[in-house]
Amino acid sequence: MTTTLFTFVKQTFNKLTNVGVYPDMPYVESRYTKLINILNWIGMCCMFTYVIINFTNERYFLSFLNLLNVCDAATVIFLNKSRKYLSARLVMVGSRLVIYTIAGLYFHNGGEYFLVALLITTSLMFDTK
Repeated sequence: MTTTLFTFVKQTFNKLTNVGVYPDMPYVESRYTKLINILNWIGMCCMFTYVIINFTNERYFLSFLNLLNVCDAATVIFLNKSRKYLSARLVMVGSRLVIYTIAGLYFHNGGEYFLVALLITTSLMFDTK
C-alpha cells in the first residue's frame, strides 16, 4: 500500500513539474521551466491558503491581491504548457512586481522580501540577456 502511494505521489509530482517540458528542449531551458513550475505550484497552494485566511479575517483587498497571485501562477503554468516560455517569465516578473509592491507598501507585510527573491530569480533566468 505504501509503495503504491509513493509511486502515485512521485508520478503526480513529475507530471506537475514537467508541464511544458518537452524532449526537444535544451537542457538549461528545461531546468528553468521545471524550477518555475515547482515554484508556481508551491506558490499557488500557499497563496490560495492566504486568500482564505485573509478573506475570513476581513482583509478583502489583501485577499484579492493573493487571488491575483494565484491567477498569475496559473497563467505562467498555462503559458509554459503552450510553449510560450519567455511570455510566461515576463508575466511572472511583471505581475508579481506590481502585486508585491502594492502589498508591501499598503500592508507592510514583508512584500519587499518577495521582491528581493523575485529579483534574484529574474537575474538567474535572464542571465544571457
